[in-house]
Amino acid sequence: MRIPDADEVPVKPHAVHVLTFAGCPHADAARAAALAAISDFGVPVELIEVDLLDPDTPAEYQRYPSPTVLVGSREVAPSE
Repeated sequence: MRIPDADEVPVKPHAVHVLTFAGCPHADAARAAALAAISDFGVPVELIEVDLLDPDTPAEYQRYPSPTVLVGSREVAPSE
């Protein structure tokens, strides 16, 4: 049995969600921090922006304040 090369193995991207709304004064900083962290992961990561004011946004996201960054299902707080 042959072991596949690394470039032959499909990698499912991880997801980072940025929860915010248009006009949030801290959205740009949260987005920039998320993008900086993604570049350090070393694996493909998808950045998903969620509009908290969109009526179609799932309820599980609407319980968070803006901005919030979620990695997987865990909230990430900025370093103080």
